[in-house]
Amino acid sequence: MQFEHKKIIVDIKDDYKELLDFENYRIGVFSSRCKTKTSQENEDSVFLSASSQKVFLGVADGAGGHPRGRDASFTVADFVFRKPNDNCIDMIEDINRAILDLKVGAKTTLAMMTIQDEMARFYSVGDSEIIHWNSQGAEVYKSTPHSSTGLKIEAGITSQEESLHDPDRYIVNNLLGDEYIKIETTNRIPIKKGHTVLIGTDGLFDNLTHEELNQVIANGNFDNAFEDLVNICIKRYETEWLKDDDIGFVVVKKIKA
Repeated sequence: MQFEHKKIIVDIKDDYKELLDFENYRIGVFSSRCKTKTSQENEDSVFLSASSQKVFLGVADGAGGHPRGRDASFTVADFVFRKPNDNCIDMIEDINRAILDLKVGAKTTLAMMTIQDEMARFYSVGDSEIIHWNSQGAEVYKSTPHSSTGLKIEAGITSQEESLHDPDRYIVNNLLGDEYIKIETTNRIPIKKGHTVLIGTDGLFDNLTHEELNQVIANGNFDNAFEDLVNICIKRYETEWLKDDDIGFVVVKKIKA
């Protein structure tokens, strides 16, 4: 199917999946509401905005324990949808101000990728995560979750796999909606044929290790891999799933040079 110029997937009641083509890229999108709280809003948003000049894509996860998490995450997606800015740092600051202007204490994460001139750049605030694999399936970049657990992983105190059982994993210390925010970003990174990027909320990363995600999504046929990951998220095996939560992710593979 043809890629829509702009798309927001927000507050989806049922499992939502879609595969899209845009120029040299194949893109998969998934969103699913928490299964154990059927009356709860889906506070994850997934967004895509593409033009001939630049692509923006990513996720936002409204913070539980704070009011109007859905509105906070939608503010991120809607801002990228309506007011994309080549200066992403300025845009993220403007998004943060818009969330603060809600004046209710709403907060959300952001994990975002931009593509321009076959170069990717990554941005994150909070504990939604980004992984970039090369054509051999080797991890070449991962974002740092903005939490005490994320810092312990980065310092080598705990492994990424062990961190799934850390009782402090859900304490996030940097969110959009804070008066002062830290924005993690990278330099521009070449994205080549066969490279894969996964951007997801903690509903995904609290349950699957990076190695498991690598085995599912970073190798082989993209459509089959995307379908496999979607099925894992839909089934959420009770004996293996550690935390039921909203899930939102976008996965991108460059399929042409």
